[in-house]
Amino acid sequence: MLQQMHRMEQQHAQQLNQITQQLQQISRDESMASQQAQQLANMCTQLIQENERLTQMQSQMQPQSQMHQPMQQMHQNHNPNQFQ
Repeated sequence: MLQQMHRMEQQHAQQLNQITQQLQQISRDESMASQQAQQLANMCTQLIQENERLTQMQSQMQPQSQMHQPMQQMHQNHNPNQFQ
């Protein structure tokens, strides 16, 4: 009877040990997942900032490019080679 109880205690101890190891592994996995989620969030923030910067550059360039078009047309119209 005592031997049987002793064996059951050992089995329970082994099971508790396995559960502890599994919980530690889950904890490590969650920690990694959390770090990866944070990295992805940082990447998203960087992409949003870069997108905003590109949008600003684009909006600044558009009026200039519209101004340059008539100038180029004027130059083409007054090309000295035309009159030869």
